[in-house]
Amino acid sequence: MKKASLSLSIESIVILILAIVVMAFTIPFITDLFEKTKGGIIGQFPEVQIYATTQDPIGIGNEFYIKPGEEKKMTLQVYNNRNNAVTIGTGAIQITSCYPGAKPEVSAVEQGLPALAAGEATKVKLVITGKTGMENNAICKIEVGTGAEPIKQSFFLVTK
Repeated sequence: MKKASLSLSIESIVILILAIVVMAFTIPFITDLFEKTKGGIIGQFPEVQIYATTQDPIGIGNEFYIKPGEEKKMTLQVYNNRNNAVTIGTGAIQITSCYPGAKPEVSAVEQGLPALAAGEATKVKLVITGKTGMENNAICKIEVGTGAEPIKQSFFLVTK
């Protein structure tokens, strides 16, 4: 009776080592590729960066950075610090003024948002486009909502 032996040739060992090395390089590459794809789908409108408060009811912050011709996709948090409900719908978010200079344009707003009751907060996805003639460190106002009493906040527009 012969004893079983586990003998591998040099070629088999080299092939096995090469297969392990190739796997070691492809697995991180594939996982990185999937993470980038996931980020591309979800990251089109990044999550809220600045949270709204009663003093700053629109989460745009004190300074907003955008260059002329640049398009920024963002998610804002809006807090209703008014005593009545505020309707947020098509065209309900706008930058009303910038002094001095031109104002950026809110070119897309998430559709179909319900009215925001007093004391509630919600997230809104929008696209802001920088316009030619915007001045650096201009004081701008953003308004959210339609009706007699929209939610308002001022911020500095930084273009550099």
